[in-house]
Amino acid sequence: MALSLPTITAAIAGLSISGVRVLDLDDIPDATFAPGVPCLFPDPAFLSSASGTAITFRPRKYQVERDVRYVYLHAECGSLRLANVMPALVAASDSIISALLGLEGGNAYHVNGVSIGGFGALSDPTGKQFWGFQVTVALTEVV
Repeated sequence: MALSLPTITAAIAGLSISGVRVLDLDDIPDATFAPGVPCLFPDPAFLSSASGTAITFRPRKYQVERDVRYVYLHAECGSLRLANVMPALVAASDSIISALLGLEGGNAYHVNGVSIGGFGALSDPTGKQFWGFQVTVALTEVV
């Protein structure tokens, strides 16, 4: 069995989260526009950490821990005040956490945790400002 981060990101992109477009690594937008939100996509600085440890020697097996980052954009800044969009951001964060924690990778990978942070104004890849937050998914693979 080999490491397969693309398999994991494809599984994340395949999640059904009400009202949210979930994008894969090859779908990171070059530009985002208001009709394209709400959306969850891999942060361009996607892999925030990775480490591997041998857990058995015969046969050789490794445990690989990774943290991957996503960005959730909800609405363009200026279209709504933060106070007006905050209830929707909180609801979206709950839905995203629930969906990610429910992701089943069988023996290939496990989601160890999901953290949400950075609520407020975030930039899309073109620098346009949107209300949203950052998502970090802690993963373990055994190979």
